[in-house]
Amino acid sequence: MSKEILYSFANDDCGNVVAAYTAQRGQTYFCPSCNGEMVSRMGKKVRPHYAHKSLSQNCSPESALHFVFKRLLYNRIFTSLSKGETLTIQWDCKSYCGSHTGDLLRRTTLVEEECSLGACRPDIGMLDKSGNVVAVIEVVVTHPPDETAIEFYQAKGIPLVVFHIKSDSELSRASEEILKPDLVDACLNPRCPKCHQHKSRQRLLIIDAKCW
Repeated sequence: MSKEILYSFANDDCGNVVAAYTAQRGQTYFCPSCNGEMVSRMGKKVRPHYAHKSLSQNCSPESALHFVFKRLLYNRIFTSLSKGETLTIQWDCKSYCGSHTGDLLRRTTLVEEECSLGACRPDIGMLDKSGNVVAVIEVVVTHPPDETAIEFYQAKGIPLVVFHIKSDSELSRASEEILKPDLVDACLNPRCPKCHQHKSRQRLLIIDAKCW
């Protein structure tokens, strides 16, 4: 188990995600991954965290970290959609066209956790009003999306958004004003009608001065 990863979050009786440092004495909490009962630890040497009441062989802090970040990000997207807000996302283009900034919800009207696409099941699916998938989000803690899933997204023209989460201190990335994923398989630049590659940006310097 990585020392950087602890059970920093758990679910309460209503399924709400609760941070360890806000845990209430006498309240029952459950593991977000295996649903086993947990107890809060408020030690002085180790930062606040939860521990399983009974040892669980089929659960790990890594799997819980994956689940919690996915749920926090899903809740962020769902809330923004419900309020009709925009959700800014920024990424470095993998086609070497610089950085891009856009609205993650521009074409989205519905968001689903564990969205079933038949050939694969991304962590979060973004759908338009016709039920078509316009983007998918994968949260990576230990295992990246397999090649079959990536090939499926590319064949269907579905942009893939990936967040690499290495420790529970990175859970705050789901609530940042501007979402900054580690990878977005999409480029906003138009394509060349001849070679079909994305056009690179050109900079034009204009000097407003007297002619020399």
